[in-house]
This record gives sequence, structure tokens and C-alpha cells, in this order.
Amino acid sequence: MNGPLSLDDLAREPEQFTCDLHTAGGSPFTARLLRSDDGDRLGLYFDNLGPSVRGMYGPHPLHAAHAALLCGSIDYDQLLPFVAIVNDPDDAESHV
Repeated sequence: MNGPLSLDDLAREPEQFTCDLHTAGGSPFTARLLRSDDGDRLGLYFDNLGPSVRGMYGPHPLHAAHAALLCGSIDYDQLLPFVAIVNDPDDAESHV
């Protein structure tokens, strides 16, 4: 595709806004738009957060039910939510 992406383009093909990156230490990860099918993985991530992280980001509802709500109500016209996915070669699904 040539030219700027529109919000309609992103809604149709969110993978266009995906980038493979590396941390300063060299660990690979993928940054991309959050998608409606990310609810289960994001929920698993939220449910496994430790108390110190929950305390830092509270009172936000960081649990699986809220992840399902977030992913089920994505509206790219209103917000472009991003997610970073750790590229773990030992885990077929990797981590959100």
C-alpha cells in the first residue's frame, strides 16, 4: 500500500501496523494493534500479574473479564490500543 493509512485501512487489516523490534538488551518483541482475538492471551497476562504491578496500576481492572471486554469493544476510530508480544521461541503462542 502506498500513501498514508486511514483508520478504515487499519480496521480492515490491523497487521499493517505491526513492527518487529528489539529491547536495548537485544530481546525480540512484536508491537502491534490490539485485536479482538487477543482477549484470552491478554486475560491470562492480566490474571498472572503480581501484587506489586497491580498496586502500581490500580485501581484499573486488570483481570481476564476486563481483557475480554477491552478486546471485544475495540473501536479504532476512537482509540488505537497497542500490545507488545514477547517473541519466545520456546512458546508457540508467546506472551502478550
